[in-house]
This record gives sequence, C-alpha cells and structure tokens, in this order.
Amino acid sequence: MADNDQEKTEQASPRKRREAIEKGNLATSQELNSIVLLLAGMLFLSYYGKGIVSELTLLMSAIFMNLGHIDVSASAVASYLPGLGFVFFRILGPFLILLVSVAIIINIAQHGVVFTLTPLLPQTNLPHLNPFSGLKNIFSMKAAMRFVFSVMKMLIVVRACYSLIVQAMPQIMLLPEMGVPEIASFAGMLFFKLIAKIYFFLLIVALIDYAYQKWEYEKSLKMTKKEVKDELKNMEGNPQIKSRIRSMQAQMARKRMMQQVPEADVVITNPTHLAVAIKYDLQKMDAPKVVAKGARILAEKIKAIALENGVAIVENKPLARAIFKEVEVGEAIPVKLYQAVAEVLAYVFQLNKQKLQANNLL
Repeated sequence: MADNDQEKTEQASPRKRREAIEKGNLATSQELNSIVLLLAGMLFLSYYGKGIVSELTLLMSAIFMNLGHIDVSASAVASYLPGLGFVFFRILGPFLILLVSVAIIINIAQHGVVFTLTPLLPQTNLPHLNPFSGLKNIFSMKAAMRFVFSVMKMLIVVRACYSLIVQAMPQIMLLPEMGVPEIASFAGMLFFKLIAKIYFFLLIVALIDYAYQKWEYEKSLKMTKKEVKDELKNMEGNPQIKSRIRSMQAQMARKRMMQQVPEADVVITNPTHLAVAIKYDLQKMDAPKVVAKGARILAEKIKAIALENGVAIVENKPLARAIFKEVEVGEAIPVKLYQAVAEVLAYVFQLNKQKLQANNLL
C-alpha cells in the first residue's frame, strides 16, 4: 500500500501546473523551434538574400578600396563604429528582427504567454553541481532521446548531402573553370536544394520531439496519491479556500432548495419577511416536512416560484416565524406545531379539491 502511494499515477493538479509555470518549467521542443526558425530564415533569404549580399558586397568593397585613406587610430575607429553599426543593422536588421519575432511566436504557440524571472534568479539549491545528479542526467531517458534525435538528424543530413553531391557532380567538376560569382551562385543554389531536401524529414523529427516533450512534461508533473492528499489538506487549511468552499456549498444548497419549492403543498408567509415551503405526502411521510425556507429576498424568490407553479401561499405570521426559527430544511415539523400546520394543510387540501371540482364542471 505504501509503494502504491509513492507511485506517480495521478494527473497534476492546477496548483502544481501553476507552480511549474512560475518556475519556468515548460514543455518546449527546441527541435521544433529550430526547424521553424530555419524555414522562416530560408524563406526570407530566398526573397531578399540577393539584395542583402549585394549591399554587404558594396559596403565591404568601399571599405577595402579606401583602406589606405582611412584613419585607423583608436579615436577615429571609435567614431566610425556607430555609423558602421547602423549600416550593418539597416542591412541585416530585418532578418534578425524576423528571427526574434518567429522565436517568440513559436514559443507562445507551444505553451502560451508566460512571464517569469525565476529561472534567472540565483539558485540556493544547485543539483547540477552534484556529480551524482550529473551522472543521472547523462543516463536518463531524456538524454537518450536527445541522442536518438541527434543521430536521426545527422543521418538525414548525411544522406541528403550524399544524394545531392552525386546529382551535382557534373557541375562540381566544372567549378575550377568558373569565376567567383558563378561559384558563389552555384554554392547558394546547392545549399537551398539541400535545405529543401532535408526540411520535410527534419520537420517530422521536430513534431515527434514536440509530442515526446509534451508526454515527458506531463509525466514529470504527475503526483503520488499522498501528494494529492497533502495538497488537498493544505488547500482546506487556507482561509480563502475554506470561505470559497463554504460559499459554493451554500449556493448549491440554495439551488437544491429552490428546486423543491414546486413540489411543496403550501408556502406559509410572514407575509413579507419570511417564507416557509411545506410538503406532506400521507403515504410516505410520518409528518409534514420543510422543503425550503428563506428571509427577505430569498422569501420573495420562494413565493415567486410558488406562484409560477400553482403552489398555495398562506399568510400566518406566528406559524411562519415559529417554523423558520425551529425547523431546518429537510426536517419534519415538531409535534408542538402539528395542530397549526394541520389546519393550514387541511385548508389548502380543501381549496385544491374545490378547484379540481370546478375544473371538472367546466
């Protein structure tokens, strides 16, 4: 029995999930991040790559052509850097902004918007400095899966490279006769072909990794039966939780009580402040029973439901006060109130009988 209590068989509670998120413990597939970033980068470069290369070439040509006339003292170089940095950012900035934006979007897509500084704070407990913990991590299932995914990616890339080189061998043999621009163009084309060839397979690997990370994350959050019991005890000890539970219980009790009003035989009123609904089934009950009661607003609701459902409403101030004070919902009328309640019920039953006879005549 003790062993069963130590097995993590229970799904994580909302509280444990919230604590995990606050600590930055999230299910994230780095493989999926990489493959989406690769796609975004390649699409961007396929449209704007030539322009970027052209601008960088012009910039570097201008620098090297004027290298002999440029003051290279420390103060002069320092004055050049802001302008040079701005030019580089103007050329490469859109590409970098795209990659950062895509990285943010793919992370939000995986686990929503999460903001926490906990992973950046100094840790008092540093298990990663423990050599035994390190050995455990090396030989863990997670490490084994990372190794499997790395091998899969390597095999995919090697196979694609081999296939592409074999296909492009006639052009590769002509490279010595080509100029630098032609070689650069051919290398770029070959690179894009390689990416296109391996992307589909890498995407499959990334999706498998994402599914595995989700499964591993859910598994790591699972709780033992003892942890669930302890958490419930802690929650019950919280005054706010206790108050919320009591409020919900009272609300549910009122709802159940109101559902009993249409089945009552009579509602005895104060007439404005109190209302008590009574039911009596001669075949099943030893004494009349209170099925609902309420004061002020609740009393008005009981009377409204009674009117909607054709339940008789009788004004009797002393009896309404006595029943409201002494009898709880679900309890039978005490002996000392039998006579007064019997008179009211007899009046109501007689009234109902007369209505029934009148309806039959019609």
